Amino acid sequence: MNGRGQRRPLPEGLRPGEQDFVAELRRVVDMARLTTRELEKRTLTVRTGTAAASFYSKSQWARWLNGQGIPPRQAVQRLAAVLEADGVDAGRLLALHERTAVPAQGPGGKPGAAEPGTPAPPRQVPSVTPDFTGRAAELAELGHLADQARKGAGTGVVVLTGTAGVGKTTLANYFCQRVAARFPGGQLYVNLRGFDPGGRPVETSAALRGFLEALGAGGDPVRDDLDALAARYRSLAAGRGLVIVIDNARDERQARPLIPGSPDCLVIVTSRNELAGLQAQGARVLTLAPFGTDDARDFLVRRLGAARVGDEREAAAELAARCAGLPLAMSVAAAHAAARPGLALAALAGELRGRGLDRLETGDSETSARAVFSWSYDELPDPAKRMFRLLGVHPGPDASVEAAASLAALPAARARTVLEELARAHLVEKHGDGGAPARFALHDLLRAYAGELAASADQREALRQAELRLLDHCLHTARAAALLRWPATDFGEIDPPAAGAVTVPLGTLEAAMAWYAAESRSLLAACARAAERGLRAHSWQLPWAVAPYLFSQGRTAESAQTLRAALVVAEQGGDLRGQGHVHYHLAHALDVGGGSEAAEAHLRRSLDAFTAAGDRLGMGLALYGRASVLQRRGQLEEAFPLAAEALRLRAERGSPAALATTENLIGAICTSLGQHAEAVAHCGQALRISEAAGLRLYRGEALYNLGRAYFLSGDHPAAAGHYGQAARELREIGAVPDLATTLALLADAQESAGDAAAAQRSRAESAAIIDAMPPADAAALRAWIRHESALPPAGPRGPDPGPPADR
Repeated sequence: MNGRGQRRPLPEGLRPGEQDFVAELRRVVDMARLTTRELEKRTLTVRTGTAAASFYSKSQWARWLNGQGIPPRQAVQRLAAVLEADGVDAGRLLALHERTAVPAQGPGGKPGAAEPGTPAPPRQVPSVTPDFTGRAAELAELGHLADQARKGAGTGVVVLTGTAGVGKTTLANYFCQRVAARFPGGQLYVNLRGFDPGGRPVETSAALRGFLEALGAGGDPVRDDLDALAARYRSLAAGRGLVIVIDNARDERQARPLIPGSPDCLVIVTSRNELAGLQAQGARVLTLAPFGTDDARDFLVRRLGAARVGDEREAAAELAARCAGLPLAMSVAAAHAAARPGLALAALAGELRGRGLDRLETGDSETSARAVFSWSYDELPDPAKRMFRLLGVHPGPDASVEAAASLAALPAARARTVLEELARAHLVEKHGDGGAPARFALHDLLRAYAGELAASADQREALRQAELRLLDHCLHTARAAALLRWPATDFGEIDPPAAGAVTVPLGTLEAAMAWYAAESRSLLAACARAAERGLRAHSWQLPWAVAPYLFSQGRTAESAQTLRAALVVAEQGGDLRGQGHVHYHLAHALDVGGGSEAAEAHLRRSLDAFTAAGDRLGMGLALYGRASVLQRRGQLEEAFPLAAEALRLRAERGSPAALATTENLIGAICTSLGQHAEAVAHCGQALRISEAAGLRLYRGEALYNLGRAYFLSGDHPAAAGHYGQAARELREIGAVPDLATTLALLADAQESAGDAAAAQRSRAESAAIIDAMPPADAAALRAWIRHESALPPAGPRGPDPGPPADR
């Protein structure tokens, strides 16, 4: 008979523990597809020095597989090494064998006396689910560290850290079972309960006594103090080849005495804190992240079956996302699904969408998401608790230090300290390596938990004030950025920020664009929150302040969405100035997207609102916008007087930016009318105003329009020179759509001037920029470039090039 053949039923005389062992022996041998002949050959050891040879025949293995006796420890350890080499986990086999308490046997399987005073190696690490999934990179790293420990090299200490529910303990225990054969001295395990709710952490001295007892030498609880216990433990552990799991450690002081320091031992410490002190002493740190897409899907396949997950791939992906990729939460969700095989995964995902924490409630403090999160939260000092709760109020996906400081009404430096404390506790995730400003994020379940805590622990008015401080932080910083980008559209005075709101100083356009890029998702969320709350000023001023960045990146559809929501609030509140500005920017967004008729309607309503409000500067802005749209539609005779009136109104008390952009528009109209000398005069005036005021965007637009005037007058080298200067300016300030248009027309001028190679390069750069834009915006921009190449010009990007200078 071989290891995979038909076997007899287990003898009735076996004890329950022995039955379990033989069943596991059969399972792992079958899994490894080993015959009894292969077992005989591969478990043979030869004499080395003073060590005796060991030989276990195929007939012995056959008897053991049929339950006729239990193999000796050495045979099982040799088999475990074989199984591990074949990729089969032998941890449970070793643990079950230790429980049988088999007397030692000598060479050839003959009974022999155990070495006096030598206890069986401890096997304390708990068993784990057979459905363990993923963590390939972490297992590989742990395997490397285990190899180093067996060679007496490396640090021998690993800290597994990460947020609550991410699977630190499961990974530690699974790995220890997997490598049990490499550590003949056995396994030690202790749960230090560093974060258990309502209870005290395990005393280190008590943990040491447990280890000493497992190693056969208990300590005297009266005489032995912590130092003496630790010294005794280190002496016993030396040279034994142990793998040790120190689970759920609260801090370094609790864990450090349990680390033996013997180079042939591997110690795995799990904690929600970073344990920087152990890192400083050479411990290797592995931070576990939630499951990625592939591991999450594999997890669900193991729990629910490939067919069920395959039939609802999108729903399975949403299910994992609603659980934030946390193995703990996914286990609970999968259990719900497994208990109701007829339930569609889409339906379960929908339940999680509405009340995720409620659906993940188990009533068990070890597996309930709320309970597990609370263990970390309850250990925080009060300032960190408050910051965590307030982060649940933040509408965006992550928060800067200044945004968090505004929520909590703290100085930025103090807020950073508190956020770092939350990051060390893995209640927030810190991003921003490589010199970028730090940002702090909550995954969805922690965000929901923080929001629940805020609703129960903080007064409603306090939360409202925190939200207003955050919106003021967004508004005032974004307005400063907008004025660096589009100074011609300034709407005048704005209420000062609320006390405690922290703004970001932005001294340059480059700094403004970098801030916009980092904050764009949070700013869009803030726009939506302001509209949702019906905040009259914030609801339109925030979209106004965000529009310059979105337009510069070709994201006009997103800007239009925020502006439509803002318009509803402005109209409900009777805010005429707000309506005027929102209509103006909506017109620009629609015109860029190809809806010039709808854009003109919004510009008429913008003019009506500004006129009713008596806002002459706003009237000039609306007239400028109408003239720009008419010019691009070829209605030049109608456009010119509107542009002239806009210039008159803006000259009364308008900014240099407003004057420069209006001069640019009149120059563009003159170019379209074939009045090239007048066009050069107006655009030249726009260029001088822009250079005197340091307005780089409008300087780029003036150079663009000069290029158009020279190109249509037939001076192609002069046109290429001005287009080239405009492209350099626009590239440096990050005006993406304007740059793409300018490069396309530069290519025309270069080609007409006889430089085909330069033209090819310019067209390629323009095409690459457009290809990276959202599809709808890219299509609209391509259409605009075709228009610009075929007809007299309007401005770098068409419909109020953003608005050309009224950005």
